[in-house]
Amino acid sequence: MEDELLIQMLATEYLEEAGFQVDTAGSATEAMNKLGSVPGGVDAVIVDIGLPDRKGDVLIREIRAVHPTLPIVLATGQDAFDLQNAFKGQEKVAFLTKPYSAHDLLGALRMLRIVTTAAHKKGSSFLR
Repeated sequence: MEDELLIQMLATEYLEEAGFQVDTAGSATEAMNKLGSVPGGVDAVIVDIGLPDRKGDVLIREIRAVHPTLPIVLATGQDAFDLQNAFKGQEKVAFLTKPYSAHDLLGALRMLRIVTTAAHKKGSSFLR
């Protein structure tokens, strides 16, 4: 879930080149609707903190209410220190500071144990 189209496109490209299947949503509301309807579910979500229709930290709490163990990467263009404190103690949350590279994004997913291998090239990530 990313409100900046160019960042969304770049992140999608990074993930697809790494072997992930990527699904996108145009808003936090659409993302919540898709979370329940993606066949087979999703392996992780990537959420921008500055979404236009809902703050990313609010959306994460909503996601956690429905999917308490779903890995989440929280992307921000600001210092992640306050966010890290807000989500301190929560498992399966990684932080990513924008701008980020493919290495940074895939590293955040690896921290959450979300990887693709030659034998398993179909994972799902969820972007806006």
